Order: sequence, then C-alpha cells, then structure tokens
Amino acid sequence: MRVLHVIGRLGRGGDTAAVYSAGRYLKGHGCYFDYVTHEGYDPAFVEKLKAEGSGIYILKGDVRGLGILGYYRAFRNLLKDMSTTYDALHIHTSMQSGVALYAAKKGRIKKRICHAHTNSIQRPASGIKKKLIMPFFKYLINKYSTHKVACGVEAGDFLYGRNTNYTVIKNGVDKDKFTNVQQERLNALRKKLNLPEDCLIIGHVGRFSDMKNQKYSLSLFSKLSIHNANAFLVFVGDGENYNEVREMAKGMSANILFAGKRNDVEVFMSLFDVLLLPSFPGEGLPITLVEAQISGCYCISSDNVTKEADLGVGLLDYASLNDMNLWIDKILGSKKIIKPPHQDINSAIKKNKFDMGDTDLNWKRLYGLAGEYLS
Repeated sequence: MRVLHVIGRLGRGGDTAAVYSAGRYLKGHGCYFDYVTHEGYDPAFVEKLKAEGSGIYILKGDVRGLGILGYYRAFRNLLKDMSTTYDALHIHTSMQSGVALYAAKKGRIKKRICHAHTNSIQRPASGIKKKLIMPFFKYLINKYSTHKVACGVEAGDFLYGRNTNYTVIKNGVDKDKFTNVQQERLNALRKKLNLPEDCLIIGHVGRFSDMKNQKYSLSLFSKLSIHNANAFLVFVGDGENYNEVREMAKGMSANILFAGKRNDVEVFMSLFDVLLLPSFPGEGLPITLVEAQISGCYCISSDNVTKEADLGVGLLDYASLNDMNLWIDKILGSKKIIKPPHQDINSAIKKNKFDMGDTDLNWKRLYGLAGEYLS
C-alpha cells in the first residue's frame, strides 16, 4: 500500500513528527509514505526522507500564494504527472485541505483522508475570509474527504464542525523514552549548558513561530529575574523566528540559552524544572506538553491551548497571557511541585489515549490494515 501525504511545511511541525512516526511503524506492515509539500519545508528532513525511500513532490506555493484555482491546477497537474498510483491521499493542511481533496477526487484517488491538527486559524484572516471563504473550505473538506481524522476533539470540531462524524487519533508518545533518561545524560547536559546545581531551569520546546510566542517567554523571564537571579531560560528548537528572538535576547541576560534543534529533547524535559508554552490560538493538541508531563516536568500553558493536553497528574496549569504575574507566581512555586509516581503517569497515558501502541494500531485501522479503532 502506498499513501501520499500532504504537509505544508514538511519537517517543521508536530504534524510531520506524527506522520513520520506512523510511517516508520507502518513500513513493517507493507504501507509506505510519499509526500507533497510547499515552499518553507526543512531541506535536511526532506533529504532524510528521500534517503529512506520516500518520494517527495514540491509545490511552489499554497492556496495563499497561488490562489484557490491556481493551487487546484498545480495539485491536479502534479497528480497527473505522477507515475505512482496511490491507494490513499492523506492531507494535513487545515483549511486549505479541501482544494487538494477535490483535486484528488478528480484524480480518482478513492480514499481521501483529512487530518485536523489545529483548533483555530493560525494566520490573521479578514472578516470576508471568515464569513465566505472559510465556510467554502469546510464545505470542500466535508464533501470530498472519505475519512476525517483529528488529533483531538477541539481540532476536529474546528475543521469539520461539531455535528460531523470524525475519528480522534491522538499523537502517541514513547513513554519509555521520556521516563528512563539516565542520570549520566542529565549530568552531561547540565555541564554542557553550564547550569549550576541549585538554579531554576525554565524551558521552552518548539518551533520558533508567531503562534509559539517565544517573545512572551523573554518578557516573562525579564520580570522573573528580578525575583530570582539564579533562574535560567533554555530554548530548544528552530524556525522562522529563531534569529529574531535570539537578537531580542541579546543584552537581556546571560542566563538565556539557545540550544537549537535537538534529537535529545527527552533529556531537556527531565532537566527542566518548568516548561512554558505561552501559545497564541492555533495549537491542536501540543504533544510537547504531554511529553513534558511524562518526564515529570511541571508545565504552564496559555489558556489558548486545549485542556485535552492535561494528563491529570498535577503537572499542568493554565494561565492567561494577560496575567504575567500569575505566570511568575507559578514558576517561582514550581520547585514545590511533587512529581507523581511512574505508575500514575503510565495509567494516565493509557487513560488519555496517548499510548504509542494504541496510536499505531489506530493508524493501521485508518488504512484498512487492522480491525476496529481502539476506544
């Protein structure tokens, strides 16, 4: 079986991570993924996929850049020129998805899956767009998708409508990776970052973008430092706003560190005393919060983020971006948070449907390779 995935900025978001994880698992069951992406993708990740045998197709723009008709034509022509026959199209581009789904219908791809990853419009939209174009996009999605999937309830309700049938497949987490970090790795990272043993370590993990709102973390840390001069702020990740945020941090404090894009995020999670996620609206269900809780790290998130991310083990609080003093109070009290036992965390993972094994089986079911969805 061969599936064609459509991801706007391949390699630069949580949707990529979820699809890549599923693809690695499904290869062992005879299911292979190829990808369509737009300008703004991660070149290194694309080369990695090519080396692993995936086909990559790059469009010069998306609906915003090419217009609805221009994007439809580009996608339709792309499908016509492909030598591979696909068993399914699986698209992850939110409101734009309907245009590609319609093109796939015309291209006679029988199985057309739409996957919701966000719970609001991520870019500013005019009143006309919200009143006219967004309902049109939703109409296309609901009419031309044969299967509807979402990473969470809020994301599904946003993209398809509350009275529409869709399946929730949460992004699974490899719990062993985040609960079994060796002390030697923690010590080595602390030494590399030159962090004192008694300091307060505040972390932020994610793509540097407007939605992730790293600038808020900088402002917050500036005020927090008045109360605790032994606090450190560690950013993990990269993205389009990386250089801008790093430039803003210059001269603010020597205790603001930028670790860049890492493949050992689980070590950072175990090192942090508190993780911040001051996001603007648009997050679907940020798996970073789930990973941090599994690591035993206390988290503070903006109230723009869905409550579906809370494992219910006392490690996640929400706060308004308008109340910075509340954020500061919660950070200063983070050292008093009691880490729950592993068995409680393991039970919460299963209860809240973040178990990687269950997620993998649901992906198999989505492609007709297994029985009923796990509930």
